[in-house]
Amino acid sequence: MGVNLAIGIAIGMVFIFFDKIFGTLAAKSDFSPFVASWAPNIVFAILAIYLLRNAKR
Repeated sequence: MGVNLAIGIAIGMVFIFFDKIFGTLAAKSDFSPFVASWAPNIVFAILAIYLLRNAKR
């Protein structure tokens, strides 16, 4: 249980990091704000679907 909790916290931290990176990228360059706001969500939605399908039951 401890390992799964640590992995979940790490994934959450990586999501926040990606969100900050893409937010800064949208603010400081001519990167599309729409893509910058949705990119982390799409990437982590795909990761969530993969993890749910391969979870032990």
